[in-house]
Amino acid sequence: MSRWLSGAVVGPLVSVSLSVSTFGASSPPNDGTAESMASETGPDAGPLGEPTAIAVDGLLESVSPDGRHVAGIGPDRTPCIWEMGSLSATCAVQRIGTVSPPSRPAMVWSPNSQRVAFTPDVFVQLRDGDVLVMDLDGTLVNLTDDGYEGGLIGADAPEALAVDTLPTWSPDGTRLAFVRDDTSGVVPTVMVIDAAGGEPVALAASPVETRFAIWPSMSWAAEDTILFTTNPADRDDPGHGVWHLDPSTGEVTEVVAAPDVSFELTGVDPDGTTALVVDPLLLSQYDFAVGDPRSAAAVTTLDLVTGSSAARPWFDPVSGALVPAPAPEDAGAAIADGLVPPTGPQAYSPDGSMWVGRHHSPQAGGQYLVVGDVATGEFVGAIDLSDVELVIGPSVPQWVDGGIFAKSGAGTAIWVPVGAG
Repeated sequence: MSRWLSGAVVGPLVSVSLSVSTFGASSPPNDGTAESMASETGPDAGPLGEPTAIAVDGLLESVSPDGRHVAGIGPDRTPCIWEMGSLSATCAVQRIGTVSPPSRPAMVWSPNSQRVAFTPDVFVQLRDGDVLVMDLDGTLVNLTDDGYEGGLIGADAPEALAVDTLPTWSPDGTRLAFVRDDTSGVVPTVMVIDAAGGEPVALAASPVETRFAIWPSMSWAAEDTILFTTNPADRDDPGHGVWHLDPSTGEVTEVVAAPDVSFELTGVDPDGTTALVVDPLLLSQYDFAVGDPRSAAAVTTLDLVTGSSAARPWFDPVSGALVPAPAPEDAGAAIADGLVPPTGPQAYSPDGSMWVGRHHSPQAGGQYLVVGDVATGEFVGAIDLSDVELVIGPSVPQWVDGGIFAKSGAGTAIWVPVGAG
């Protein structure tokens, strides 16, 4: 464990400017404009309160489980934590990019909301990756420092280099699991390390023996359950699938094999039997900005017991109801009839009783943040964002204590308070 990055001790904190706009509030935002996100003729909002638009000079990533802080990267590529009440920022000095899975947050909060874990950008910057942990006071610790901080390729790069990605907290917050790849070609390994520091321990080797095969998601869903996805570079590779790892025994079992599908877990219910998933390769083929209905096929429910999957429901904004997904050949007609497909990753509420997702259809004239009941399949509430210049992209909404945080751009997001309904 090291408190040094780039040879420098984590030192003084720097401030970052930001602004917040509360749409529909009595006082206007800093730019002198205010606009309500709520539609007078839109669907019933149910337990969803008035949204707040947040803008920072930087990159927003994830909100803490207690809803009090947001982690991200500041304007100088320094890791920062913003306090949701005062909107003040605490940042470390080091310049670090982050690994950004297609849909999930790149910075992962501890269950007690006191620390956030992440790794430097590996795949974009082609640089070494270590597991970093930042405290609320800005203290930054490298838990898996291997003494190297350069590129993955080039004359100076070691022949064998450990590259760490996808950190995930144990349910009690005392440990972190992560994936370690080796540039020499050694099989990827799921590792575990104490959050307080120490030497990492290998839990299990990847069932797919290619570099960086474990990607883009890993979740320590329960004390005896770590779930991870394998996505080899070749889409036809039979190694695509979802796997279960028992951290107490190191036993790895296949949940589902899908040689023609790439899975990313965006939500796992509390009992670990069902997951919300997207196919990031399929999503990348379509334009979220225009709500291409073909992207709905990439948003599914996965039964982690049987391995079966099902399409997510569509939304009828006129009747305020969720309806079964139409057959692919009927999607165009369904949109013409005013139905709105799910065109973004979805997540569960903290207790697993509800889900939230983005439904978007320019053809049907709407962009909605929709909430549904898991047990009954019934509609719970929705907010119409069609009249606001906010486009919730492919990032998954994050449902935490008190509200829903949804990224709408690199440095912008909306916060939707959730009440009793």
